[in-house]
Amino acid sequence: MAIIRTPISGGTGGIRTPGLPVNPLPDIKRSTGDIANSINQSSGGGSSSGGGDGYSSHDYYAELLAEFQKQSAAARDAAIAAIMKNLEATKGTYNNQIAEVKDQYGRLIDENEVKKYQARRVIRENQANRGQLDSGLGRQEQLNMNMGYDKQTSNLNSSRTRAVNDIMNLITQAEAEAENNKANIMNNYANQLLQFRLAHM
Repeated sequence: MAIIRTPISGGTGGIRTPGLPVNPLPDIKRSTGDIANSINQSSGGGSSSGGGDGYSSHDYYAELLAEFQKQSAAARDAAIAAIMKNLEATKGTYNNQIAEVKDQYGRLIDENEVKKYQARRVIRENQANRGQLDSGLGRQEQLNMNMGYDKQTSNLNSSRTRAVNDIMNLITQAEAEAENNKANIMNNYANQLLQFRLAHM
């Protein structure tokens, strides 16, 4: 009944979600030129220096900023979606483990109760053969047997509770790690947007 630790991926540390880059947002130095080219192509090759059509550098910057925000937001949202998808898969794995733990311990407890019943029957038959069924010694023997099996049942219940709690703690850790990864991505998005603005002041 070993617990399998499933790491949440996609953050700044540890194993990452397959296909999710460390920094999912566009690189400013590399993407600015691409964004500008796409704007120039869509606007028919307009220049940032203005012209007779009234297209100013301010207009160009506004379009450049809007396109960067669009691309960065798309990358941000895709990265967060990947983190949440991975989290749900991780929680599903842990919930399956919880169900397995409860089932396995449930069967052990049931088996212990069956053994207790069988032991009680054997003891009573032996005591009846010895004429000690209702004697003080016979009752003490039955009490000792019951206490032994009841203690085993109690131990199994405690072990089941600990095992389930351990897995629940892993779920809590996975949720916290996913939230931390989301926060890192949001901070990265905000920082890149700030850098973009500063680079074009």
